[in-house]
Amino acid sequence: MQNPIIQVLMLFVGAYTALNVLGKVPPLDKIATLLCGLIAVIIWMANYNRSLLYSLAQKPGLGAVINAVCKLCKEQPPVDPSMDATGPADPQAPAKPGEPEAPKLLLHSDGDFSSATRQLKEVVKGHNDVVEVAMDQIKRNVQLRDNSSVQVSLPPIGIFVFTGKPGLGKKLLATEIGYRLYKGASVSILDVSDPAARGSLLIAEARSNPYTTFILENFHACPAATQEDLLSIVSGAPQIDPKTGSKVSFRHCFFFLLVHRDAEGMDRPSRKNAGGTGHTMVVESLGQSMSLDKRLAWSLHGVYPFVLPPPMQQAEVVAQIMQEECRKYNVNLGRVDPAILAREVGVISSHGGFEITPLRVTKIMSNRLAAAVAAKEQLIDLEDESRASRAAPQRRY
Repeated sequence: MQNPIIQVLMLFVGAYTALNVLGKVPPLDKIATLLCGLIAVIIWMANYNRSLLYSLAQKPGLGAVINAVCKLCKEQPPVDPSMDATGPADPQAPAKPGEPEAPKLLLHSDGDFSSATRQLKEVVKGHNDVVEVAMDQIKRNVQLRDNSSVQVSLPPIGIFVFTGKPGLGKKLLATEIGYRLYKGASVSILDVSDPAARGSLLIAEARSNPYTTFILENFHACPAATQEDLLSIVSGAPQIDPKTGSKVSFRHCFFFLLVHRDAEGMDRPSRKNAGGTGHTMVVESLGQSMSLDKRLAWSLHGVYPFVLPPPMQQAEVVAQIMQEECRKYNVNLGRVDPAILAREVGVISSHGGFEITPLRVTKIMSNRLAAAVAAKEQLIDLEDESRASRAAPQRRY
């Protein structure tokens, strides 16, 4: 019964039989023909002209009929074109007059990606090599997708693994990339180590906003069942929303899979080797730290290791976190005592990451910020209080 030829033959036989029966009752055959034609038109618009279907669904009386037909035929119901999963055939094409503009990729040209790469390096310190290679790969994927056919089922634009110890900026980089990709995009974070975090949650999110960047936390502890769900998604096959029965596409989505494992032994990414033949070694190295489905591994567009940056760049990160703490209270950061930075760099090096640095910075700066707010200061300097207290008795003699 699964053979498509047999199914088509049975459809013709059933239709022929039904028409013969209905032909004996003249009014019914015309009504049935009109209904079949209406259903066929709605199905065609659901696949090839969703903006027109959406505008028709806004008319009184038609909306309920269109939604009922879509549900019966398991087609995605009409939604606002700015949130439609299929999107326009040409991502750069302007919206038609009277229609809301659909979200578009913000990055297309080499200049767009160069500018975004520079911005990311300013935000995520110490991982310039990862930023460069990841953005180069995203650029290749986007430029290929710009020339793809809208009629073809396609997988997500990008599927990447960021691996390294906690607190090295993996989630920060993934989030910053996500918000720079689309106009009107969203970033969704899901902990896939939870067995309840199945593919149905991803499908619901993609149906809500087809231009979503997914950040999957703790991918190293992802159960086999969830990996199977991911494999189905990255294969490009349309997914079915279990609640509505409608089809959902991930063709506009990006995935960043976060593996919180030591990546010191992995080769550093390089623009010279990008797109080379080293993917087998990278996959094998990743497979040593987790149970990874080989089919899913070969669907990845890149695996990028994060390691602790040099001490000077660690100090830059600490200063950046301090500046962000000041901005919470509309205060600017001036000079920071080198002794404070040196002490924090020592803690970071011993801990292996920046995971506790924001909490330490909040504690260190709390008294100074409280005094600045009370005095209505706009600029503050940070001095090492412990060193000042040791030097105070010496000035008495």
